[in-house]
Amino acid sequence: MKFNYGNRELIDRQEKKGIRYRMLVCTLIIALVAVMLPKPANARASAVFRDWSAKNAIIAAAISAGALVGTIILIGLLSRDPQPKLASRPKRIDFGNQPVGTSGKKTVDFINKGGDGLVIAGVSLSGDDCFAVSKYPEVPLMLSSKDGVQLVVEFTAKAGVCKGKLEVKTTGGKKGTAKFFLPLEVRGI
Repeated sequence: MKFNYGNRELIDRQEKKGIRYRMLVCTLIIALVAVMLPKPANARASAVFRDWSAKNAIIAAAISAGALVGTIILIGLLSRDPQPKLASRPKRIDFGNQPVGTSGKKTVDFINKGGDGLVIAGVSLSGDDCFAVSKYPEVPLMLSSKDGVQLVVEFTAKAGVCKGKLEVKTTGGKKGTAKFFLPLEVRGI
């Protein structure tokens, strides 16, 4: 099963916006209901109502504040993504224009940005043979939430444009196995 985490991140952001919007609407409805007070029917009831409404206004304000705090807590809990989500820094590696025959390297940080652990099951390169991974962890490697690992990608420039992909296979969460792709490019001049 092929799955691109870049697209999933967009879907997750849209889902979270929808959840936050619904939570905000619920909070506003609760606050509105809490501050709605009955109106006195006549002038004599007005004096009694004044004392009663002052007490209820304080209670209504407390209920509104509680609803707001509860909503903030719920949004915080819902925004924690329980699924593993691998991300990289940088998002792509472009070594730019390099004289033919020169070599270089860059370090890539892979981070589990989700709320659940994931396992890096494999690392591979595809595309032109200008690229190599010189430092990578032994697999399988478990990454807990917010943990990361570094890989070093090297190049040797050849004439023309060399393109490749670094592929990281992961397992974990409801999606099962997923693949993360990091585009690579160098132009030999």
